[in-house]
Order: sequence, then C-alpha cells, then structure tokens
Amino acid sequence: MNGGVRLSKVLVVDDSAILRDMLRLCLAAHADRVLTATTAREGENRIAEHCDIDLVIAETLLPDGDGFRLLACVNSLEAPKPRVILTAVDASEEDADRALQMGAIGYLAKPIALRDVAAILKQHRGEWSGVRRPRRRSHGKACVLDRIRTATRQRSSPPQLFWYLRDVGETGAFLETESPIPVGTRFDLELEVGSAKVLVSAKVVRVQEPVWGNAGGVGVHFTDFGADARTYLNQYIEGETC
Repeated sequence: MNGGVRLSKVLVVDDSAILRDMLRLCLAAHADRVLTATTAREGENRIAEHCDIDLVIAETLLPDGDGFRLLACVNSLEAPKPRVILTAVDASEEDADRALQMGAIGYLAKPIALRDVAAILKQHRGEWSGVRRPRRRSHGKACVLDRIRTATRQRSSPPQLFWYLRDVGETGAFLETESPIPVGTRFDLELEVGSAKVLVSAKVVRVQEPVWGNAGGVGVHFTDFGADARTYLNQYIEGETC
C-alpha cells in the first residue's frame, strides 16, 4: 500500500477475525499502531480511549449496530477527528451516498483491496497534518486509594493523590498523570464521574508521553468493579459520548 501517508493509529472494526488480523498485519507497515474491535461498542470505546486515531475502517454491519453508528460517534468529536472508511459485504449505492453525506472519506465493497484504501488516503493526504485532537475536557477525577475494602466497597483512607480523568470507557480510562507510570502497575481508584463516586481496581496497559496537544498520561484497564459501578459507568458513557 502506498498512499503517501504515514498514520499514527488505525482502528479496524469488523466481526471477522480473519479480516481483522489480515488488515492489522498489512497496515502495520503504514501506521505506528493498528487497533481492532469486533463490535460498534468496542469501536466507540477504542475511539474514546485513543485520542490519536487517524483512520477508522469499519464494517457497515456489526453484531450490535453498524459502521454508521461509529461514523456518528466520530462526527460528535472535536476537530481534528479520525477519518472513516466504511466497508460492506452487500454494498449499495444508497449506503454509499449516506456514508459520504455523513462525512466518510470512502465506502468500499468487500472483498476490499489495500490499493483501494491507499487510493482513498492519497486523495485525502492533505487532511493528515500530524495534529491531534485537542485535549478533551476532564470527565472528573481519579483518586488513588491505599486499598479497597472488598466486603464494604469503602475506601480505607482518604486519597492522597488524584489525576484528571480525560477519557472513560466501559472497560478502562485515560488518566492525565503528566509523567509515565510503568505498564503493569496496579492500583485502586475512586472515580469521581458525574454525580457519583465509583470504586475500581485498575492496571496500566499503555503509556502516552506528553506531546503537543496531548497531555502525558496512562491508559488503564479496569480489573475489578462491582455491578452497581458497571451500571453507572455504562449509563454515564451512553449519555456523554455517542
């Protein structure tokens, strides 16, 4: 593939494991990182967790929705935002027109060819300037706890440190720590989100160095939280994102 464009991150959303793996391998030479998701919800979470996604390639028919749902999610973001290419097994002119009207830069019938993806990227190469999405508003705070009392789900002592919570998803969040924290680090957090406080255990899964337009911080995966906390987070995410 030679579209003359070097991408930061690409997100592939498709329920076909074979297609996801093949695109991940083929696009790896043209992007710093290739992310994947199998459902619309997972795709939305990836977009919320990673502010430097340049391109989303999504199937129009997904187990819990479609690519148009993801396109609408991207449209709700502040500019600059990821570009979107939709793919379809049963391609139609009607869906192609709808995709382009909603802002997609391409609509491809399956099976897709990488040269067609490259042609679309080359056509829009001027839209990738290396600028990332501006810092998103804080969703609240992530207070570090000494430990969580398993039986009562109450914190054992007042928090001594907090980070701003910049992005929050169903399974994780991005914390503006300013300085890196080693991958694999585990801690307990009290998330001050919306009108509630949610207790979770978390593990650092990625580190983002501070660069222009992006705060330094870490992405964490929630490893333990109760049913009530999960329900509240789901409701908050539904109301705040897409």
